[in-house]
Amino acid sequence: MARTGRVFLVLALLLAGVAIWFTVSLVRSSASPDQATTTRLSIPKKPPLAPFPTEPSVRQPPVVAIDVVGPGKLWLIDGYGMFYSSDWGITWRYSDPPSLGDPIADYTSSSFLNSQDGWLITGIAKGTAVDHTINGGRSWTSVLLPRVAPIGRDADSLSFANANDGFAAIQPATPSLLGPSVILSSVDGGSTWSIVDQTAPVSRISFSSPSTGWGLNPQGTHLYETNDGGKSWQEVFLPTNKGSSRKWESLTLPTFFANRGVFLAQPSSGNALVEITHDGGMTWKALVTPFMAQPMEIPKSGAIICNTCVFLGKEPFAAVNASTFVFLEEGKLYRTANGGESWTSMKTFPSIAIGYLGNQGALGPLQFSSAQSGWAVTGSGGLLVTRDGGKNFSNVMSPCYNVFKGQSCASMGLKASP
Repeated sequence: MARTGRVFLVLALLLAGVAIWFTVSLVRSSASPDQATTTRLSIPKKPPLAPFPTEPSVRQPPVVAIDVVGPGKLWLIDGYGMFYSSDWGITWRYSDPPSLGDPIADYTSSSFLNSQDGWLITGIAKGTAVDHTINGGRSWTSVLLPRVAPIGRDADSLSFANANDGFAAIQPATPSLLGPSVILSSVDGGSTWSIVDQTAPVSRISFSSPSTGWGLNPQGTHLYETNDGGKSWQEVFLPTNKGSSRKWESLTLPTFFANRGVFLAQPSSGNALVEITHDGGMTWKALVTPFMAQPMEIPKSGAIICNTCVFLGKEPFAAVNASTFVFLEEGKLYRTANGGESWTSMKTFPSIAIGYLGNQGALGPLQFSSAQSGWAVTGSGGLLVTRDGGKNFSNVMSPCYNVFKGQSCASMGLKASP
């Protein structure tokens, strides 16, 4: 009997062990893999790092000047400074001219021959200076101009015919904003300047050679020519197309390709004209266009950029070469490939309004470096690029976004790129 009792006790203990094993297995199998893993890996983790503090997002400043110097290559001035891109605006290099100031109010005109050589008029406490770079903006020299405008300026314009011969027009401030300008010239790349005319009737200038230059009056309605390096100016009386008047609403500065030149002229009535010359500007021929050009003007009382942003008169017109010209209006691009004899038009995407918010640069808000590639400044100060001749435009990201990886230039501080 005793032996039988011991057998039953052993069996009972075995059965109890099996029951406990079965119960534990059931509980483990009913738990989720994540729960089981959490139970096994119960090592405490470090809390994640807090994000890097940044300034609140701000509206990017408007583009106020562009100088296109080749396909995909351009200089740009906006409210944060001067930038250069050689890859269609994908990346930018920030440049820091020595006459540091407000990039919109103080950088008042630029002239770039290529990606390396460029000049910039800047307003500083001592007066007006010309900054010059020969290495793509990596370093600059600054020269103070003779004190031609000690009480302020209404407009400035800068033009270099080549790497040595340059000209500047400084329009001192007057109550009417329509006073004469002082013309200065340099024959040594901007190292020294001399006054050649103190009562010039022009406020924007463009020189095609060391002796021959062109200028527009402050309203942009009269064209003048000089053949003695800016010492004297004569008005150019332009031919008109049949049915149009001799009163002009707006003119653009001529663009020259050797002896062949062109500019856009909008009479007081009728469609715009392209004025064509084949003899260096001695004679001009007027050809009618299928569009009307609307002169752009920012009144002094409503200027949001600077006190000099008046009578801009810069139309969205570009000369690609001696025979190919383009004009862009909202939603439509006009093009001629035979010097204005005939025009074609096509819709653009998106439908954009071209504008010009600053008075810097001489070439205007639309610039093409080839028949296919071009740039445009929108009415709100944005930058657009096309690589298919103007059929499609795309937005170009702000230089500050690319240079400083999404943080505003104001919050990061500006440091010139190497």
